[in-house]
Amino acid sequence: MTRSEIELVFTINFLAFREIDENSLHNHSEFPTSDEILQFLATDTGNLDRQSIIARYKELTGPDHHKLFALPGERRLVEKVFTPLRHAIGSYMLKNYLGAIALCGSVCEMLAIFTHQLHLYRLGEAATTDEQQKLLYGSTFERLGQDRRVAVLKALNLIDDEVAKMFNLPKEIRNNYLHWFSRPTDKISQDAIVAWRATRDLTLRTFKIGIEDGRLTIDRTLAEYLSTMIASQEK
Repeated sequence: MTRSEIELVFTINFLAFREIDENSLHNHSEFPTSDEILQFLATDTGNLDRQSIIARYKELTGPDHHKLFALPGERRLVEKVFTPLRHAIGSYMLKNYLGAIALCGSVCEMLAIFTHQLHLYRLGEAATTDEQQKLLYGSTFERLGQDRRVAVLKALNLIDDEVAKMFNLPKEIRNNYLHWFSRPTDKISQDAIVAWRATRDLTLRTFKIGIEDGRLTIDRTLAEYLSTMIASQEK
């Protein structure tokens, strides 16, 4: 094949926010409209009307969403777990299914690390040090891969097979889309729902927050640990 016989197709300005770039080029101060911003943020520009966005919120969260009504306000948990969970919802609403899946995978990693930290808190003076963890696990727990983290949690009887599945499902879905170039993406919206709901259920199992007789209930050791975390940040 000669050079003249090669045909290529290019997508032009795919990464450009045209309304901003053109205004800057011509020294205009006009701001993009809300619709133009939404069009740029969305992965797919179809079905971005208000009704469709609301419908996707309801489609993702489902009837059990109210169970997440009260979550600990500790700063690191808000930053590492609950804010990414909220952004996962927003990503799905804008049809950014890949973003939703990636965020769910990240949240599951944070939940694994938090579960192990809570375990160390329960052990008190008997808790393993970083050096002991390196001898036992090959590195500190936080630096392990997620597969190894889940295996360690299971070996310590901190999680059962059902919870291990909750940890593994979002990771497997994320790996299909973020680590395999050859895998198809035709079911990505359904996979995003599966990943988010598994992550939600895992969050509920991790924090064990509920309502009894009209009162908020939480595991006592967890409450003590959260109070300790908050107190350490205030020093």
